[in-house]
Amino acid sequence: MKIFITPALALTLYVSAAHAQDDATLTAVLYLVQQHPHPLADNADALTEIADALDDAAQEYQVPPLLLVSMAWFESSFRVDVLSLKKIGALGEKGLLQTGPHAVRDGRCDTSTIAGQALCGARWLAVARDGCDGSIERGLVLYASGRTCDKNKSKKLRYRINSRLRLWRRLEERFGR
Repeated sequence: MKIFITPALALTLYVSAAHAQDDATLTAVLYLVQQHPHPLADNADALTEIADALDDAAQEYQVPPLLLVSMAWFESSFRVDVLSLKKIGALGEKGLLQTGPHAVRDGRCDTSTIAGQALCGARWLAVARDGCDGSIERGLVLYASGRTCDKNKSKKLRYRINSRLRLWRRLEERFGR
């Protein structure tokens, strides 16, 4: 008797194994990729590299790892090669967490690698959080806008921030440590 394992089944088994090991970041990344058609759906190694990079960056800059997962999902859908196509306010954002020149001004960010992209995004979020009275929510606003901690400045900005926060809370409820 032959047993055939489809890529979808293999990824499901991989999610189960990650969940059993209590790897919340990897489990959340795999969960999101399973919910929607995704180019990396069959590439567990790439998804693991992304999850590990986000987890390591979150640890280094003391930001919530599942918030970085939420941000990476909304910013790039875990695509490390994506460039911002915004017509207004485009600052050359690129990569996993869509960091731009404002985040790399001092040259401490290397966006040429997945780990570098994650570190750069986590560093910018930590700087933004600290610049907004230590508030993650307000820091997320500064991260997204590059210029303000007040999400009430625009309806579009408020929607972007609330979407990321809602997903982060859902991931925390489902996979939180």
